Amino acid sequence: KADALIEAFKQYGEIEDCKLVVDKVSGQSKGYGFILFKSRSGARKALKQPQKKIGTRMTACQLASIGPVQGNPVAAPVQ
Repeated sequence: KADALIEAFKQYGEIEDCKLVVDKVSGQSKGYGFILFKSRSGARKALKQPQKKIGTRMTACQLASIGPVQGNPVAAPVQ
């Protein structure tokens, strides 16, 4: 649930948005989600300890960004 995710991460900084990813057909959680902090410092603090227990599940936190990552061109297929 989004409430559990927010509760686990609010200690690191102010949260702007929280999205849980669910299966479009069944409506069941796919087991991951996204937290958008109002500032980068919140994300940095959360990533200092990337393994977190939320409810009964262990999680692995990673930094995600919007759009393509600069300096990392998409590889073209080799022919």
